[in-house]
Amino acid sequence: MPPEAKGTIVRGTLTMINDALHDGDLPDNLTVLGDLLIHNNPITMLPNNLVVVGDLSIGDTKISELPESLKVGGRIYNMGTPLYVDRLPRRPATTACDASDGLDL
Repeated sequence: MPPEAKGTIVRGTLTMINDALHDGDLPDNLTVLGDLLIHNNPITMLPNNLVVVGDLSIGDTKISELPESLKVGGRIYNMGTPLYVDRLPRRPATTACDASDGLDL
């Protein structure tokens, strides 16, 4: 597990497309050991302390900013959101998760 893993842990990809996902539906301290795909949902914010080992895709949502506590090991896809590229966090690569963190899948 990544050292950041705590709370709810999802092994594999979590896909929520056209699910009417609203703020608060995803728990704080969520760790996804794969990709997190949230598309075409009215959600405006991600939970605190979210860790995504793979890619985070938030296309066609109303998310306009990312929480400071967010950790993503892959890429962030934000097509069709009010989130502008200049608002994406610029953090050193050492804060991202990757397979070398000792994932036990």
